[in-house]
Amino acid sequence: LNLLKAKFVCSKTRKSEGMVKMESKMSGDRHFMGRHSFLIYPKFQLTVLAIFSVTITSLCGFIYFQIWSSFNNLAQLGSKVNLPIDHPYFDFLALEKANLMGFILIGMFLGLGLSILATLLITHRMAGPIKRLVTYFIAIKNGGDINPVFFRKNDYFSDLPSEINQAMEKLQSSEDTKKSA
Repeated sequence: LNLLKAKFVCSKTRKSEGMVKMESKMSGDRHFMGRHSFLIYPKFQLTVLAIFSVTITSLCGFIYFQIWSSFNNLAQLGSKVNLPIDHPYFDFLALEKANLMGFILIGMFLGLGLSILATLLITHRMAGPIKRLVTYFIAIKNGGDINPVFFRKNDYFSDLPSEINQAMEKLQSSEDTKKSA
């Protein structure tokens, strides 16, 4: 729960370098894989996670049902050719069905777990820049200085900071020109 209680605040640090740094303030000392929280923008991240989880679970459930149904069809075929119920064919089918279905369930849970982890990692790299930009523009709206914006090394949308910084420089120079005129 501490991961979900993370509050993000924008604090101006290293003002001489003009950087805006987002710091995470946590209630508690827990860390998740060396970071404070992978849920930077929970509404976005949990929505994507839910969509992926439902999709993967539905697909895996469909595959599981189809394989289960195939084994039942094989058992019915054995009955249609009048094999006795104690025939080794039915024992073989039951054994193979149990083994295969067990492996499929294990694979489904491992796949879902890896998918959840991958989704958290990817959305973390997407949500970080979004959250940083929201915080950046709120600070400017509230009268803060217009400083260059930076993203973390592995974040997505790496082209945005330079475009935003150039646009903000142009706005700043345009505003300075108006003031001097």
